[in-house]
Amino acid sequence: MQIDNSWISSEIASLRDAADEARKYAAVAPRAGSRYDSPMEDADVRRLEDRIDAVNREGQLRLDASMARMDGKIDAALARIDGKFDRMMASMQHMDQSMSEISSRVTGMRSIIFGTAIASVLAIVGAIFAGQALWASGFSSGQTDRPSISAPAK
Repeated sequence: MQIDNSWISSEIASLRDAADEARKYAAVAPRAGSRYDSPMEDADVRRLEDRIDAVNREGQLRLDASMARMDGKIDAALARIDGKFDRMMASMQHMDQSMSEISSRVTGMRSIIFGTAIASVLAIVGAIFAGQALWASGFSSGQTDRPSISAPAK
């Protein structure tokens, strides 16, 4: 951020001019034991003090304006950060919901797998018992329990 400092330079120059006037006045004033015998007139002192106060007021106004601009920029940055934080929190809540859904699906899948495994084991055990029952009963292909019918004798 660039701050315009030209007003400061012009005010410093005018204060220097006023100081030069005071020096000229002091150079003309008679000297005695103290630094200056005749002090500056009250009007000159008041004029210089008024100028200093004006510069101070203007500087304070410029500082206040700059601080207000900086406060605005900080507030805007905070608003952007708050928006990003809110989006991040919404994303985290969405992830939490997704994780809950995945957990319930995994639980459902697990129960299906266990049910299928138990059914498979029962089917295999049933097939083994059926095979043993057929084997124990002496099942043979193409044989019957009845005696064969022979042709009658002539």
